[in-house]
Amino acid sequence: MDGDRHNACEVLDSALAQGQLSMEEHRQRVSAATNAVTLGELQALVQDLQIYRASAQLQKMSPVLVWGIALAVVAVVLLLVAATALALW
Repeated sequence: MDGDRHNACEVLDSALAQGQLSMEEHRQRVSAATNAVTLGELQALVQDLQIYRASAQLQKMSPVLVWGIALAVVAVVLLLVAATALALW
């Protein structure tokens, strides 16, 4: 529940920064969020806000990078197999 309170406060902080809330309204809602007992109470504090979050988009990895990573993984696995075989010999 603490994580949910924290997330609600972050939403409220964003709304303040975007001018959706006055300082007083922000203060009241953050106080209510930190004292909330249920998720419904938290939802009620943020449901009227329009929060614009930049979603993280994964960039497509180039084939060269994919092959480089694959080769590195294969090399590490081969080294581990060789080290294990040497240790057992």
